[in-house]
Amino acid sequence: MFVLDPNAIHVNTDAEIVAIAEKVLPVNTDLLVIEDSAAGNAKKKVQIGNLPAGGGGGADPNAIHDNIAGEIVLIGEKVVPVAADLVIIEDSADANNKKRVQVGNLPGGTDGAAIHDNVAGEIHAIASKAVPVAADEVVIEDSAAAWAKKRMSLSTIPIANGADGTAIHDDTAGEIHAIASKAVPVAADELVIEDSAAAWAKKRIAISALPSGGGGLGYALNVITTSYNPVDSETVHFSNIPLAPNATAANRKLYIPIAGTITACDIMVWANNAVGTNEDWSLYLRLNDTTDTLIATLALATVARHFVNLSLSIAVAAGDYICIKSVEPAWATNPSSVVIGGCIYIE
Repeated sequence: MFVLDPNAIHVNTDAEIVAIAEKVLPVNTDLLVIEDSAAGNAKKKVQIGNLPAGGGGGADPNAIHDNIAGEIVLIGEKVVPVAADLVIIEDSADANNKKRVQVGNLPGGTDGAAIHDNVAGEIHAIASKAVPVAADEVVIEDSAAAWAKKRMSLSTIPIANGADGTAIHDDTAGEIHAIASKAVPVAADELVIEDSAAAWAKKRIAISALPSGGGGLGYALNVITTSYNPVDSETVHFSNIPLAPNATAANRKLYIPIAGTITACDIMVWANNAVGTNEDWSLYLRLNDTTDTLIATLALATVARHFVNLSLSIAVAAGDYICIKSVEPAWATNPSSVVIGGCIYIE
């Protein structure tokens, strides 16, 4: 009687082998059943490792397979490849035959001279040019052309972001000193300031508009006389000419070299002999022999009489002329051997 063996493999029954549990990673000592063509096709067992290379290839535990994950990650890693290292490729131009190729010959392969966006210190290691010039070039990525890399000369970099050889910098010494000097500034000349009332925005300002306390850009003109004896009820004039006061203002002209504003006069009158009595004595600043501005009136009987006014505001132009006008009283006793000196401050 014929008995069917449910565990047998049959030559005429499909899908029997696929139903058997699979060993995913065979090893060389695993066994297969073969029919030995050299022994009348008698069935025999054979180790996988003993299979001939052309007969199915056997299991090679060192092989890389196209259907098994995680094999390459188990191989020892070379952290820093070099151009001479080799990889295996399948040559698409030669029926995908396997070949070796150097890393340095791969399209877009490792380039030891390249600058990378993920490697620190590469630019720092390049030789430095201490003094760039306008014709030097840099590499940019063009935002208007899909970030394509392009070259650009320093001279064409927008000033807002690039180097401007004619700029004044807050961290570079000697730049202003190297600019041509103007020996005699005038009130209409302009300066660059940073406006504290407008978030320090840069603005221009005329010298004449600077506040008196803000720049110390004024200058002083001195006045002086030689010794003289004042006469009752006399009006005389003096300037920077070392002579006795004169009755005619035009004879004592002191010219204004730079436009500005007279803000102060400080005049000292010194009686070397008789001090005189204390009648009112007035000094004025006379402009262009037409306009008088009182400096001070003193009624003192002292050796020194100090005429000072720090609150003047008299606009003057270059070429104007001034003098000091002295209106002297009728003294009971006249001062004598009087000398006068002082200064006029212009901003």
